[in-house]
Amino acid sequence: MLQVLCDDETGELEISGSRSDYLDLGSLLRNEQGEFTLHSVDFPFPYSRSLSTIGFSSKPGKISITLSGDGQRLEICGDSGYLDLLAEEFEEFASESDVSDHLHLEYFAGHTFLAAKSKPLVVAFLRDTAR
Repeated sequence: MLQVLCDDETGELEISGSRSDYLDLGSLLRNEQGEFTLHSVDFPFPYSRSLSTIGFSSKPGKISITLSGDGQRLEICGDSGYLDLLAEEFEEFASESDVSDHLHLEYFAGHTFLAAKSKPLVVAFLRDTAR
């Protein structure tokens, strides 16, 4: 039941899911290539829309988190070692965070695994599935 919401005006992205969703996503990221179908949200307020898929692949360099050309797909690309670090972030969030917590994945100079062109991503639990 993983979902990604996007605000077209601000470019803000939020991924929400259950603990098991994040553990599954972490496992898939370690496969270095694949796709994850997302839950569609009819009324994503305060966001503009929900995305349909997350696609990821291993490519040289740090992780870039971007939108596809049609804006319906969240694309995650980077070296396999950096994909493993991102997988760890999702897995640790799922295992160690309180249901009211959230995580910001946002580039800053010297970031360990994110590339400068990455879009900021807020990671949160869905309220009714976090336990």
